[in-house]
Parts: sequence; C-alpha cells; structure tokens
Amino acid sequence: MPRRRVLPSRRSSAPGAATVVKGAASPAGSAPKAEPGAPAGATAPSAPTARDAAPKLLEVSSLELRFGGVKALDDVSLDVRRGEIFAVIGPNGAGKTSLLNSISGLYRPQSGEVVLHTEEGPRRLSGLAPHAIARLGVARSFQNIELFRHMTVLDNLMLGRHVHIKGGVVRCGIYWGAQRREEIRHRRVVEEVIDFLEIQALRERTVGTLAYGLQKRVELARALALEPELLLLDEPMAGMNVEEKEDIARFVLDINQERGTTVVLIEHDMGVVMDLSDQIAVLDFGRNLGTGTPEQIRRDPAVIRAYLGEAGEALIAGESSGDAGAGGGTAEGVAATANAGAAQGESASASTGRGSDSANRGSSDDSGSGSGSGPGSGSGSSSTPGNTDDSRAPKP
Repeated sequence: MPRRRVLPSRRSSAPGAATVVKGAASPAGSAPKAEPGAPAGATAPSAPTARDAAPKLLEVSSLELRFGGVKALDDVSLDVRRGEIFAVIGPNGAGKTSLLNSISGLYRPQSGEVVLHTEEGPRRLSGLAPHAIARLGVARSFQNIELFRHMTVLDNLMLGRHVHIKGGVVRCGIYWGAQRREEIRHRRVVEEVIDFLEIQALRERTVGTLAYGLQKRVELARALALEPELLLLDEPMAGMNVEEKEDIARFVLDINQERGTTVVLIEHDMGVVMDLSDQIAVLDFGRNLGTGTPEQIRRDPAVIRAYLGEAGEALIAGESSGDAGAGGGTAEGVAATANAGAAQGESASASTGRGSDSANRGSSDDSGSGSGSGPGSGSGSSSTPGNTDDSRAPKP
C-alpha cells in the first residue's frame, strides 16, 4: 500500500496531545476507506452508509460553464458533506478553478445549480453576488495571491470580517460606544486567527514585504477571519518548498478537525491530496471523471488515462500486474512520478516503487545482481564498466 505521510497537529507537542493523522482518524461524516486493490468504483461495505449519514453542505448539480465555444465545465455534479476535506484534482485546464469561481459567484454558469445547505435551510448560490455568498459562510483563497500589498497583515485580516461589520459611515467616523465595542469583537476574532496560524510576528508587517509562502498563509488567515462554514482553497501550496507545504497541510488539517470547517481543496501535489482528503473528484476537460475515496481514485483507470493517455494507461497496467511495490500502477504513483522532483525533492522512480533500481544502478554487488535484472545478469558491469568484481573480469 502506498506510504502515507504522518501529519501531526501543531499542538502535538503539548502534554497529552494526540497525534493527528488524517488516514487514521477522519472527521465525522467521512467515508471509510476502500480495501487496497479494490476495483475502481468499489467501496467498503459500510462506506455508503457512513458518508450518507452526514448532512450535505454543498451540492453542485449539472453545472455547465461556457466561454464562447469552449466548455469549461460540462455537466459537473458533486456533493460535499459537512466536516470533510473534499479535493478536486485534474490536469492543467481541467476546469478546477472555474468550478470554485462558479461556487463563489465570480462566474455565472449558463446552466446547472449550486446549493448551500445552511442551518436556515438550502440556499441557492447560483446568481448571487460574491459578497452575498460570503455572507452565507463561504470563504476562499486564490491561486494567485489576492492581498492588499500596501496594507499590513492585521488590516488585511480585518477586511476578512467585512460581511460581519454592521456600522455605517457615520458610526465608523464617530468611532465611539457601540462602534468601538464592535471593532473590539472583530479584532478578537482576528487575533485568534493570527494565533492559530502562528503569524503573531507578522501582525504589523506590510504584506508586500513578506516572502511568498508567508503571503499564502496570510491569505488563508484572511479567509478564516470570515469564520466560514465552507472554505474553498485554490492551490494553497503552489510554489512552496517541502517544509512550507508540510506547514500548510497541518494547518488545513487543524482547520478541518479543530474548527470543524468543511474544506474544498484544489491541489496538484498528489501526496498531499491522498493524505488529507476524505473524498476526491477528478476533472478532465470540464467533465467529472469520477468521485471517490483516495484508494478508489488512485486505482481508477480513467484517472490514469487523464494524466498519461491510453498508451501510458497500458504501460502502467502492465507494470502493476507484475509489480507489487507501493505506488505501482496507481494514479498517485503516476502523478508523483511526473512532478516528484520539483514538488517533493524525491526521485521520480521512488514514487513508482522503483527506488531500489535507481539507487543500485551503476554498481554491482558481490553476487553480481547488477541493477535489478536478476543475479548474474551482468547488467551492472555494462552500465559501469570500471566497477565490476574480479570474478567477472575478462581473463587475459
């Protein structure tokens, strides 16, 4: 079974604190994972009942979005349950950001429906303005950082409270009595978010002077300042190094498990997606190829075909039939192979279960096993002619 990274809570160092591992303890309403090796579409016997028991928070039905003759979204349907982390993956240009823009009101789909199930009942988001959707408890971050660079971190986070601020121009101008008390309440929420995301030292810094990774964290903090029920994250780890990705992954996990916020996540790092997500939807050319648990998605032939094409699917199928190594013949291994060098700093061969071949290539042991072709094959001597043992050296 593919390796799953351990993502401890930021508070795991506190006495008695438990280690948080997404794969081991899913939030209420998340689906139990399917058995390894199950065919695409299969679920564990209790999976449908467990997930169906959780109430829906977001429901997308038959969504279609066109730009001229281009279909950005083609009959996309999915539902997100309360308390889960729902990932949306797919190749570049698959329609992932268009889906989030349609949910948050930045785009107006030509057909279909987006419904948010609030405590007051279902509310149709289609046709609402972005600020009206934010008022219903939907916050988001953006693929490209959208902060006010000339303002401080604190000012940017206070803007995240805009839908909750009641005072008008006159009350804000006088700034006395009720208006001052209201700002104190909003400031208290913002300070809690600052503490939660560990950016206390940045409070008075101008956003434009911060490093890229810290700006991404500030944008996440601004979205949290709205106190959302649904948090939409568009590639929150894009362009980050390994340490920064691990930090954001832990924050996303804490946001979901400690604050009870439902998260919809777009991310290209398949290792992060498989570690964090309860459900995954795969988009390709605006179509939903399928939705399921990480175990189901990583073995779905349609997902592998979307990343590598039909020839690649046949190759992976052939390799997986003869290779029991972790990650062999899975969508996770395919995507990790394509970008592991840039995103993880690991060798691409290791992500498909062939790290031993890469490590041993160029040297042979005393038994003459070479680079994994079998004992006595002599493949090691052919790749590194100067590194053979005496027993296989040519006799004069």
